[in-house]
Amino acid sequence: MSSVEIRLGPTGPMAVAAELRRPGAHEVVIATRAAAVGPADLTEPVDRVIGGEFSGDVIEVGSDVDPDLLHAPVVVLGSQPCGRCDRCLDGLATLCKESQTRGQTIDGGLAEAVLVRADEVLPLPDGLGHERATLMHRLARALRATRRSGARPGDATAVMGSTPLGLATTAVVLAAGSGKTALIDDHQRCRDALTEAGALTLGAPSDPAGWDTLRGDLGGYGPDVVFECAGTPQSRLAAIELARPAGTVVMVANDATPVTMDINLLVMGDKQVRGSRGYTVAEARTTLELMTRSRIDVSKLIGTTLEIGEFLAAAADGSLDTLLGGCQATVVRWHPDAAVMR
Repeated sequence: MSSVEIRLGPTGPMAVAAELRRPGAHEVVIATRAAAVGPADLTEPVDRVIGGEFSGDVIEVGSDVDPDLLHAPVVVLGSQPCGRCDRCLDGLATLCKESQTRGQTIDGGLAEAVLVRADEVLPLPDGLGHERATLMHRLARALRATRRSGARPGDATAVMGSTPLGLATTAVVLAAGSGKTALIDDHQRCRDALTEAGALTLGAPSDPAGWDTLRGDLGGYGPDVVFECAGTPQSRLAAIELARPAGTVVMVANDATPVTMDINLLVMGDKQVRGSRGYTVAEARTTLELMTRSRIDVSKLIGTTLEIGEFLAAAADGSLDTLLGGCQATVVRWHPDAAVMR
Protein backbone atom coordinates (compact mmCIF):
# COMPACT_ATOMS: atom_id res chain seq x y z
CA MET A 1 0.00 0.00 0.00
CA SER A 2 1.40 3.40 -0.97
CA SER A 3 1.29 6.23 1.52
CA VAL A 4 2.65 9.72 2.16
CA GLU A 5 4.40 10.50 5.46
CA ILE A 6 5.32 13.87 6.95
CA ARG A 7 8.84 13.40 8.25
CA LEU A 8 11.13 15.82 10.01
CA GLY A 9 14.00 16.55 7.67
CA PRO A 10 17.14 18.66 8.15
CA THR A 11 15.25 21.81 7.16
CA GLY A 12 11.86 20.98 8.67
CA PRO A 13 8.80 18.80 7.94
CA MET A 14 8.57 17.35 4.44
CA ALA A 15 6.26 14.99 2.57
CA VAL A 16 7.87 11.64 1.72
CA ALA A 17 6.41 8.79 -0.33
CA ALA A 18 6.37 5.46 1.50
CA GLU A 19 5.20 1.89 1.12
CA LEU A 20 3.13 0.44 3.93
CA ARG A 21 3.07 -3.32 4.42
CA ARG A 22 -0.16 -5.20 4.96
CA PRO A 23 -1.22 -5.52 8.60
CA GLY A 24 -0.16 -8.54 10.60
CA ALA A 25 -2.66 -10.70 12.46
CA HIS A 26 -2.96 -8.28 15.39
CA GLU A 27 -2.46 -5.00 13.53
CA VAL A 28 -4.64 -2.39 11.83
CA VAL A 29 -4.09 0.31 9.22
CA ILE A 30 -5.40 3.75 10.09
CA ALA A 31 -6.07 6.58 7.66
CA THR A 32 -5.07 9.66 9.66
CA ARG A 33 -7.73 12.36 9.80
CA ALA A 34 -6.17 14.76 12.33
CA ALA A 35 -2.96 15.16 14.33
CA ALA A 36 -1.98 17.62 17.05
CA VAL A 37 1.48 19.08 16.51
CA GLY A 38 3.62 21.52 18.46
CA PRO A 39 7.18 22.83 18.87
CA ALA A 40 8.43 19.42 20.04
CA ASP A 41 7.66 18.05 16.57
CA LEU A 42 10.32 20.33 15.08
CA THR A 43 13.15 19.11 17.30
CA GLU A 44 15.49 16.16 16.92
CA PRO A 45 15.62 13.33 16.09
CA VAL A 46 15.23 13.91 12.38
CA ASP A 47 13.90 11.40 9.83
CA ARG A 48 10.85 10.40 11.83
CA VAL A 49 7.14 10.78 11.16
CA ILE A 50 5.89 13.65 13.33
CA GLY A 51 2.55 14.02 15.10
CA GLY A 52 2.53 11.69 18.10
CA GLU A 53 -1.08 12.59 18.97
CA PHE A 54 -3.42 11.54 16.17
CA SER A 55 -6.80 10.13 15.27
CA GLY A 56 -8.20 8.49 12.16
CA ASP A 57 -10.35 5.79 10.59
CA VAL A 58 -9.47 2.09 10.48
CA ILE A 59 -9.23 1.07 6.82
CA GLU A 60 -7.77 -2.45 7.14
CA VAL A 61 -7.59 -5.02 9.93
CA GLY A 62 -5.44 -8.09 10.54
CA SER A 63 -6.83 -11.61 10.52
CA ASP A 64 -7.17 -11.82 14.33
CA VAL A 65 -8.64 -8.34 14.84
CA ASP A 66 -12.33 -7.82 15.58
CA PRO A 67 -13.86 -7.09 12.14
CA ASP A 68 -16.23 -4.59 13.77
CA LEU A 69 -13.22 -2.29 14.12
CA LEU A 70 -13.07 -1.83 10.34
CA HIS A 71 -14.12 1.71 9.34
CA ALA A 72 -14.34 2.76 13.00
CA PRO A 73 -13.02 6.20 14.03
CA VAL A 74 -10.25 5.69 16.57
CA VAL A 75 -7.56 7.48 18.53
CA VAL A 76 -4.10 5.98 18.99
CA LEU A 77 -2.39 5.75 22.38
CA GLY A 78 0.58 8.09 22.68
CA SER A 79 3.07 5.53 23.94
CA GLN A 80 3.91 1.94 23.06
CA PRO A 81 4.79 -0.32 26.01
CA CYS A 82 6.64 -3.51 25.19
CA GLY A 83 4.02 -5.79 26.77
CA ARG A 84 6.76 -8.24 27.85
CA CYS A 85 8.71 -6.77 30.76
CA ASP A 86 7.86 -7.50 34.41
CA ARG A 87 6.15 -4.14 34.83
CA CYS A 88 3.88 -4.66 31.82
CA LEU A 89 3.02 -8.17 33.00
CA ASP A 90 2.19 -6.78 36.46
CA GLY A 91 -0.25 -4.28 34.98
CA LEU A 92 2.15 -1.34 35.25
CA ALA A 93 2.50 -0.56 31.54
CA THR A 94 2.91 3.16 32.33
CA LEU A 95 6.25 2.21 33.93
CA CYS A 96 7.41 -0.05 31.09
CA LYS A 97 11.19 -0.14 30.90
CA GLU A 98 11.14 -0.13 27.10
CA SER A 99 8.18 2.16 26.44
CA GLN A 100 8.39 4.18 23.22
CA THR A 101 6.81 7.60 22.64
CA ARG A 102 5.09 8.31 19.34
CA GLY A 103 6.57 11.13 17.35
CA GLN A 104 9.76 11.07 19.44
CA THR A 105 11.35 7.65 19.79
CA ILE A 106 9.06 5.98 17.22
CA ASP A 107 7.13 7.34 14.26
CA GLY A 108 4.08 9.52 14.86
CA GLY A 109 0.89 9.59 12.86
CA LEU A 110 0.97 12.57 10.50
CA ALA A 111 0.73 10.37 7.43
CA GLU A 112 -1.81 9.26 4.87
CA ALA A 113 -1.91 5.80 6.48
CA VAL A 114 -0.31 4.35 9.62
CA LEU A 115 0.22 0.75 10.74
CA VAL A 116 -0.27 0.10 14.49
CA ARG A 117 -1.11 -2.73 16.86
CA ALA A 118 -4.82 -3.20 17.39
CA ASP A 119 -4.42 -2.97 21.18
CA GLU A 120 -3.05 0.55 20.76
CA VAL A 121 -6.28 2.07 19.42
CA LEU A 122 -9.48 3.13 21.16
CA PRO A 123 -12.78 3.67 19.31
CA LEU A 124 -14.12 7.20 19.60
CA PRO A 125 -17.38 7.66 21.49
CA ASP A 126 -20.29 8.97 19.44
CA GLY A 127 -20.10 12.74 19.21
CA LEU A 128 -16.34 13.09 19.60
CA GLY A 129 -14.67 14.19 16.36
CA HIS A 130 -11.16 13.51 15.18
CA GLU A 131 -9.82 17.01 15.86
CA ARG A 132 -10.72 17.06 19.54
CA ALA A 133 -9.73 13.41 19.96
CA THR A 134 -6.10 14.27 19.13
CA LEU A 135 -5.87 15.93 22.57
CA MET A 136 -6.67 12.71 24.44
CA HIS A 137 -3.01 11.88 25.13
CA ARG A 138 -2.13 15.08 27.00
CA LEU A 139 -5.49 15.17 28.80
CA ALA A 140 -5.17 11.55 29.94
CA ARG A 141 -1.74 12.34 31.39
CA ALA A 142 -3.32 15.28 33.20
CA LEU A 143 -6.19 13.11 34.47
CA ARG A 144 -3.75 10.60 35.94
CA ALA A 145 -1.77 13.39 37.62
CA THR A 146 -4.95 14.85 39.11
CA ARG A 147 -5.97 11.48 40.51
CA ARG A 148 -2.52 10.85 41.98
CA SER A 149 -2.52 14.26 43.64
CA GLY A 150 -5.32 13.42 46.04
CA ALA A 151 -6.78 16.88 45.41
CA ARG A 152 -10.25 17.36 46.84
CA PRO A 153 -13.02 19.63 45.57
CA GLY A 154 -12.34 23.14 46.84
CA ASP A 155 -8.57 22.68 47.24
CA ALA A 156 -6.38 25.53 46.04
CA THR A 157 -4.17 24.30 43.22
CA ALA A 158 -1.38 25.66 41.03
CA VAL A 159 -0.04 24.45 37.71
CA MET A 160 3.48 25.46 36.72
CA GLY A 161 4.67 25.45 33.12
CA SER A 162 4.04 27.18 29.81
CA THR A 163 3.70 23.83 28.04
CA PRO A 164 0.89 21.91 26.31
CA LEU A 165 0.87 19.59 29.32
CA GLY A 166 0.52 22.54 31.70
CA LEU A 167 -2.45 23.89 29.78
CA ALA A 168 -4.11 20.45 29.65
CA THR A 169 -3.54 19.90 33.37
CA THR A 170 -5.15 23.23 34.20
CA ALA A 171 -8.21 22.29 32.13
CA VAL A 172 -8.54 18.94 33.94
CA VAL A 173 -8.03 20.47 37.39
CA LEU A 174 -10.76 23.03 36.67
CA ALA A 175 -13.08 20.25 35.51
CA ALA A 176 -12.38 18.31 38.73
CA GLY A 177 -13.89 21.11 40.81
CA SER A 178 -10.83 22.52 42.51
CA GLY A 179 -11.20 25.80 44.34
CA LYS A 180 -8.90 28.61 43.32
CA THR A 181 -6.73 27.33 40.45
CA ALA A 182 -3.71 29.21 39.18
CA LEU A 183 -1.78 28.67 35.97
CA ILE A 184 1.69 30.06 36.67
CA ASP A 185 2.94 30.76 33.21
CA ASP A 186 4.99 33.44 31.48
CA HIS A 187 3.42 32.79 28.08
CA GLN A 188 0.59 35.28 27.54
CA ARG A 189 -1.32 33.14 25.01
CA CYS A 190 -1.48 30.28 27.50
CA ARG A 191 -2.69 32.56 30.25
CA ASP A 192 -5.33 34.15 28.02
CA ALA A 193 -6.59 30.72 26.95
CA LEU A 194 -7.69 29.73 30.45
CA THR A 195 -8.66 33.03 32.05
CA GLU A 196 -12.16 32.74 30.55
CA ALA A 197 -12.46 29.22 31.97
CA GLY A 198 -11.99 30.48 35.51
CA ALA A 199 -8.27 30.00 36.13
CA LEU A 200 -6.22 32.60 37.95
CA THR A 201 -3.29 33.23 35.62
CA LEU A 202 -0.04 34.60 36.95
CA GLY A 203 3.49 35.13 35.71
CA ALA A 204 6.28 33.40 37.61
CA PRO A 205 7.57 35.80 40.32
CA SER A 206 11.18 36.89 39.93
CA ASP A 207 11.92 37.48 43.63
CA PRO A 208 11.04 35.97 47.05
CA ALA A 209 8.56 38.76 47.79
CA GLY A 210 6.66 37.85 44.66
CA TRP A 211 6.35 34.22 45.77
CA ASP A 212 5.03 35.38 49.17
CA THR A 213 2.35 37.42 47.40
CA LEU A 214 1.46 34.43 45.24
CA ARG A 215 1.06 32.19 48.28
CA GLY A 216 -1.28 34.75 49.78
CA ASP A 217 -3.35 34.82 46.59
CA LEU A 218 -3.67 31.03 46.79
CA GLY A 219 -5.00 30.63 50.29
CA GLY A 220 -2.50 32.34 52.57
CA TYR A 221 -0.05 29.47 53.08
CA GLY A 222 0.04 28.53 49.42
CA PRO A 223 -1.75 25.96 47.25
CA ASP A 224 -2.78 22.57 48.60
CA VAL A 225 -1.49 20.90 45.43
CA VAL A 226 1.08 22.03 42.86
CA PHE A 227 1.39 20.31 39.47
CA GLU A 228 4.84 20.75 37.93
CA CYS A 229 4.52 20.63 34.13
CA ALA A 230 7.65 22.43 32.89
CA GLY A 231 10.28 19.82 33.77
CA THR A 232 13.14 22.20 34.50
CA PRO A 233 15.16 21.97 37.72
CA GLN A 234 14.22 25.56 38.56
CA SER A 235 10.50 24.89 38.11
CA ARG A 236 10.62 21.70 40.14
CA LEU A 237 12.28 23.44 43.08
CA ALA A 238 9.86 26.36 42.82
CA ALA A 239 6.90 23.96 42.91
CA ILE A 240 8.14 22.40 46.16
CA GLU A 241 8.74 25.79 47.72
CA LEU A 242 5.33 27.11 46.63
CA ALA A 243 3.22 24.29 48.10
CA ARG A 244 1.76 25.03 51.50
CA PRO A 245 2.94 23.15 54.62
CA ALA A 246 1.64 19.56 54.41
CA GLY A 247 0.86 20.17 50.74
CA THR A 248 1.47 17.90 47.76
CA VAL A 249 3.58 18.38 44.64
CA VAL A 250 2.99 16.20 41.57
CA MET A 251 5.82 16.03 39.05
CA VAL A 252 4.11 15.53 35.70
CA ALA A 253 6.69 16.64 33.11
CA ASN A 254 9.40 14.25 31.94
CA ASP A 255 13.00 15.43 32.13
CA ALA A 256 16.27 13.63 32.81
CA THR A 257 18.06 16.64 34.32
CA PRO A 258 18.95 15.93 37.96
CA VAL A 259 17.75 18.31 40.66
CA THR A 260 19.81 19.26 43.71
CA MET A 261 17.72 20.39 46.67
CA ASP A 262 17.68 20.77 50.43
CA ILE A 263 15.66 17.80 51.68
CA ASN A 264 14.54 19.91 54.62
CA LEU A 265 12.13 21.64 52.25
CA LEU A 266 10.15 18.42 52.43
CA VAL A 267 10.88 17.32 56.00
CA MET A 268 10.34 20.63 57.78
CA GLY A 269 7.40 21.52 55.53
CA ASP A 270 5.82 18.05 55.88
CA LYS A 271 5.31 18.04 52.10
CA GLN A 272 4.74 15.13 49.73
CA VAL A 273 6.22 14.78 46.25
CA ARG A 274 4.65 12.32 43.84
CA GLY A 275 5.50 11.36 40.30
CA SER A 276 2.94 10.83 37.55
CA ARG A 277 3.95 9.10 34.35
CA GLY A 278 1.81 8.40 31.32
CA TYR A 279 -1.68 6.97 31.71
CA THR A 280 -3.48 3.65 31.64
CA VAL A 281 -5.89 2.47 28.95
CA ALA A 282 -8.71 2.83 31.46
CA GLU A 283 -7.71 6.46 32.09
CA ALA A 284 -7.62 7.06 28.33
CA ARG A 285 -11.17 5.70 28.00
CA THR A 286 -12.35 7.89 30.89
CA THR A 287 -10.75 10.92 29.27
CA LEU A 288 -12.56 10.27 25.99
CA GLU A 289 -15.88 10.03 27.83
CA LEU A 290 -15.23 13.27 29.74
CA MET A 291 -14.32 15.01 26.49
CA THR A 292 -17.46 13.70 24.78
CA ARG A 293 -19.70 14.94 27.60
CA SER A 294 -17.87 18.31 27.57
CA ARG A 295 -16.80 17.84 31.18
CA ILE A 296 -13.35 18.96 30.06
CA ASP A 297 -13.27 22.16 28.02
CA VAL A 298 -10.91 21.36 25.15
CA SER A 299 -11.70 24.50 23.14
CA LYS A 300 -8.98 26.45 24.97
CA LEU A 301 -6.36 23.82 24.11
CA ILE A 302 -6.49 24.30 20.31
CA GLY A 303 -4.87 27.41 18.91
CA THR A 304 -4.87 26.86 15.13
CA THR A 305 -6.38 24.34 12.72
CA LEU A 306 -4.67 23.74 9.37
CA GLU A 307 -5.30 21.50 6.40
CA ILE A 308 -2.33 19.31 5.52
CA GLY A 309 -1.59 21.43 2.45
CA GLU A 310 -1.53 24.61 4.54
CA PHE A 311 0.78 22.93 7.05
CA LEU A 312 3.27 21.95 4.33
CA ALA A 313 3.08 25.43 2.77
CA ALA A 314 3.90 26.99 6.14
CA ALA A 315 6.82 24.60 6.53
CA ALA A 316 8.11 25.63 3.11
CA ASP A 317 7.83 29.40 3.62
CA GLY A 318 9.28 29.40 7.15
CA SER A 319 6.13 30.48 9.01
CA LEU A 320 5.58 27.18 10.80
CA ASP A 321 7.59 28.12 13.89
CA THR A 322 5.25 31.03 14.53
CA LEU A 323 2.13 28.92 14.05
CA LEU A 324 3.34 26.21 16.41
CA GLY A 325 4.54 28.59 19.13
CA GLY A 326 3.02 28.46 22.59
CA CYS A 327 1.26 25.78 24.56
CA GLN A 328 -1.91 25.43 22.48
CA ALA A 329 -2.08 22.66 19.92
CA THR A 330 -2.02 23.18 16.18
CA VAL A 331 -4.36 20.54 14.75
CA VAL A 332 -3.54 19.40 11.22
CA ARG A 333 -6.42 17.85 9.27
CA TRP A 334 -5.80 15.26 6.56
CA HIS A 335 -8.87 15.00 4.33
CA PRO A 336 -9.24 11.73 2.37
CA ASP A 337 -9.07 13.70 -0.91
CA ALA A 338 -6.00 15.75 0.06
CA ALA A 339 -3.62 15.79 -2.90
CA VAL A 340 -0.24 15.47 -1.19
CA MET A 341 2.49 14.47 -3.66
CA ARG A 342 -0.14 13.42 -6.19
